[in-house]
Amino acid sequence: MTTPEDEAGGPRRIRSPLADRIALVVDDSAVSRMLLETILRSFDMTVDLAANGEEAVAAARKRRPDVVLLDWALRQETGADVIDRLEAALTDPVPPVVTVSAAGAAVTAGRTAGHVVKPFTPRELHRCLEAALTGAVAEDMAG
Repeated sequence: MTTPEDEAGGPRRIRSPLADRIALVVDDSAVSRMLLETILRSFDMTVDLAANGEEAVAAARKRRPDVVLLDWALRQETGADVIDRLEAALTDPVPPVVTVSAAGAAVTAGRTAGHVVKPFTPRELHRCLEAALTGAVAEDMAG
């Protein structure tokens, strides 16, 4: 993000409010993981990647995320299965979970902090993550 010229005459970069936060992306699609990683890094976030619940638990134990972005329809398990694994493995409560899915709002029974529908814009994702990290109620973000 840039603003009008700063004192030196060049564009000034504004740090994202998500900067320095750690995001764990759980998606069985390598392309989706790469896309989310690129967008999250543009928000100055640190990104860890997992293809399934087992990898998500290992990543969360290694470096606790501030937020989890979770594909609700993984090949071998559901998003609910991944949340169950995280709840069982972590000593603290599971970080806010934002589901990312091509199929409308995931049925999450109050277990998530937000939902983004594929395709989405970086702005929609940013807004949803900000709401999830501040505890605000995030609306579903339709692409």
